[in-house]
Amino acid sequence: MEEEEASTSSATPPTKIRRMCHYNKDWENKYSWITKANVDTRAYCKICRNEFAVAEGLKGVNQHAKGGKCASQVPKNGLFLYA
Repeated sequence: MEEEEASTSSATPPTKIRRMCHYNKDWENKYSWITKANVDTRAYCKICRNEFAVAEGLKGVNQHAKGGKCASQVPKNGLFLYA
């Protein structure tokens, strides 16, 4: 009887625990246009002067570079060349 109960109950797959990423200071070496915002899960864009979420890690940085207000001003490699 216990076997029947186990086979009839629908087992749900375990859910993946989502963890929020925090700003990583090392990103500034690759992306010279960002800096840390007041909140650990956000970054500040020096070009458009807006904050954006980095709770999903580099995904947020890349999305801002591709689709943010300053997308046309962000270099493809993330670095600015200073004369």
